[in-house]
Amino acid sequence: MRHETFTNPDAIEFKVVPAPKKGEHGPNLSNDTDRMAHTLTGIFNEMAAEGWEFLRAERLPNDVGYDMTGTAAKEVTVLVFRRESCQPVMFRRASATAGPRPVAEPEPALRPVAEPLVLTNPLEIVRD
Repeated sequence: MRHETFTNPDAIEFKVVPAPKKGEHGPNLSNDTDRMAHTLTGIFNEMAAEGWEFLRAERLPNDVGYDMTGTAAKEVTVLVFRRESCQPVMFRRASATAGPRPVAEPEPALRPVAEPLVLTNPLEIVRD
């Protein structure tokens, strides 16, 4: 059989990055909201330049560290991006002379075997 390489047009790959916890300082950014918007805009533009499309933001549980009472359950916020996969996929092309593949027959289901019935007295057959 020959191997050929194709790109699967339906393949999608995902990338998950941690969301920033604080906005970066910059000129004319007077409050936290403006700083966060500026930081997110930078992340989205950088990812878009690489072909990634923003899909959504998710908050996920993340058990990290220990405190006096045990595990400190925290949440982490991530940004999810997607794009069409550019990874080649190997396919096998069946030869033209090969016939259809034989289909394996399913094995019969196993049933418990009953003990044989042994009659010691003849039975009467009653007919109407």
